[in-house]
Amino acid sequence: MAKTIPLKQRAYKTIQRRILTGRHGPGELLNRRGIAAELGMSSAPVHEAMLQLERDGLLEALPRIGTRVRTASRDDVRGQLIVREALECQAARLICGEPIARNRERLFPLADVLDALEPLDPKSAEQEITFHCALVKLADCPSLLLEYQRVMQIGLFYRIHLAMNIVPEVPKDLHRALVTKLAAADPETADKLVRQHIRYGKPVMLRPVTNNGILEDAPSGVQHKADRLPSNHGKQKRATTKRTNVS
Repeated sequence: MAKTIPLKQRAYKTIQRRILTGRHGPGELLNRRGIAAELGMSSAPVHEAMLQLERDGLLEALPRIGTRVRTASRDDVRGQLIVREALECQAARLICGEPIARNRERLFPLADVLDALEPLDPKSAEQEITFHCALVKLADCPSLLLEYQRVMQIGLFYRIHLAMNIVPEVPKDLHRALVTKLAAADPETADKLVRQHIRYGKPVMLRPVTNNGILEDAPSGVQHKADRLPSNHGKQKRATTKRTNVS
């Protein structure tokens, strides 16, 4: 007998998939009743699903306007990277050495698939989440894994919608090498390895931004390739938000 999927979960997965595949872009207002009618359910489970997606960081509610796909500033992207770093480095401290060594043969195939993909391949972002979540899962801490998955989901959203493919050419065995090094690392070394890995190709995004949107410590006159999001990006999008029915 097929397992029945709760209506809230079905609505959640549908909206989440549309956001993460680019069907609904940043700033697009979602019609709750339209979604409910399309999915053949009442608006209550859709409302609950949208509240969860707000908590997950993919939607945002605007007073007297409605709920829209989240917009983001450059500082939001920087914040996501910092939180990811904090969570994954803590996981690295817990899983380095024997836990990684014991699961190395299961991790290597995931790493090899990811290393074989070009950084700009659409499949690369999803495979990166699969690989890194497999690492964090070894910490055997459900709360840590749940929060990490949420942060990585937001990172995928940024990467799809906000031109965040800023990774330069990477070594062909980058992720396999990470597994090998973590299997022989102590907690301090593992922390440094993962921190360096996460920051690879993203040093510009991790720098603070001044009030006028200029990178601190950026050389005068230099235009960084990763500077795609001005600090007032969210405000600009707010002014141009349009209402779009879901079809």
